[in-house]
Amino acid sequence: MLKNQTGWSDFLTTINQITFILLLLCALAGPAQEYAKGEKPFKVITYSVEVLTSAIAGVIVNLLLRVTDLPEEWIGAFTGIGSFFGVRMMSVLYQLFMGRIKLLFGHKDKE
Repeated sequence: MLKNQTGWSDFLTTINQITFILLLLCALAGPAQEYAKGEKPFKVITYSVEVLTSAIAGVIVNLLLRVTDLPEEWIGAFTGIGSFFGVRMMSVLYQLFMGRIKLLFGHKDKE
């Protein structure tokens, strides 16, 4: 009889599950940081949008890193970081994008 052995693919599946759980936890914890510090009042809608944005950022980081030769553990770690700081990353990317568009069309801010 052949015994059912745990193979490398099972280990990678476990790492993928841990990465997914880490992504969710970091997406929940990142936006909650400002509310826990009392920097701004808690609003369910705002928090929900920030969690969704953080989760999307984490998924984007995960997908981008999947095409590299990084080990799965590093991909999981960077995915967690990406989802923890997701709202901030998206804000920075938005500002860069809008700055480029303003330069492209010669828009000047009124002072």
